[in-house]
Amino acid sequence: MEIYVDDPALKPSLGLACIVILTLFSGLRWETANDWGNYLEFFRFTRSVDYNPFDFEVGFRALVVACRWVGLGYTGFLLVSALISNAAFVYIFARLGPVAVLSVMYFCSYYLGYIGTQRQTLAGAFAGLALLAFFDGKRVRAVALVAVASLFHSSAVVCLLGLVVPRRSLPLRVLAAAGVVIGGLALAAGPIVSRLLEGAGLGGPVFGKLLSYVVKDGGLAPPIDNIFLGAIKRAMLGCLFAVACRDRFASLSNYILNLYLLSVALFFMFLAIIPLLALRIGLYFTFFENYLIYVTIVRLAQRYWREATTASLVLLSSLRLYWSITGYESALFVPYKSIFSYQDHSRFAY
Repeated sequence: MEIYVDDPALKPSLGLACIVILTLFSGLRWETANDWGNYLEFFRFTRSVDYNPFDFEVGFRALVVACRWVGLGYTGFLLVSALISNAAFVYIFARLGPVAVLSVMYFCSYYLGYIGTQRQTLAGAFAGLALLAFFDGKRVRAVALVAVASLFHSSAVVCLLGLVVPRRSLPLRVLAAAGVVIGGLALAAGPIVSRLLEGAGLGGPVFGKLLSYVVKDGGLAPPIDNIFLGAIKRAMLGCLFAVACRDRFASLSNYILNLYLLSVALFFMFLAIIPLLALRIGLYFTFFENYLIYVTIVRLAQRYWREATTASLVLLSSLRLYWSITGYESALFVPYKSIFSYQDHSRFAY
């Protein structure tokens, strides 16, 4: 409807519908994503902000305590958490362009897989608002939003880099040179940086927690191959966006393009040290990837951008749903698993 009708008056209604659908989809399930057990256990046993067996940030603990204080059960807490994050994300998408198109892309490429990562999803929502505030020149508001985001996931402090990201496009030769330098440093400096971190006294809880993201039982964590596939994807998309999404003047598209390229740089810088940390840091910027894909489709397809956008959404949705149901951790990624007792029933419902 949004692609073919192209009526600005539809945006508020479509935005509200996206918030409601995403919130219900997320809130009415318990067993989704890898961390759902920890979140459920934390909610059941927490009585105060001081209770913290899983090293959760204080903002998340305060939200849980507040929900329990007003008498909400775990489903109520999930709905509140989902409402906060999805309302923020849909507002960001409405600011960027077609709210329903970007919401569907966000759901397929990010939310369905990370739907159970309560803390970083909340942090990412506030961080996204902060990055838009940086673009608008509202630095105090932006820094405050980054501070709020870091209360839900400490890695959100990386979004302070949005303060120095330029609003104009960078020359392609500068981007190419930076890519070569960052790639070389990432490959050569990984082992050196790891030893320096240990030598600087980070060999205790901090470095151990970071290292646990990638090493399990003396070997590499299972998602490691997916991370290197993600590296190839980021390199290819970074090159494509740098050509297709550039404007000659200061613009929001340029700012988001530069944020995405920054996320690619951070990803490759940490890839040789702690791969899953590289993935975590990049998540605060890579949800802008959906917007850049849409801009690329519109600018390259031009006359046939509506058909190209529709085909891309269908392809992305189909691949993501298939992968989530039958591929990685299928028993955990199926929504509403708390309602359906068996995985086969859930697949039949799809």
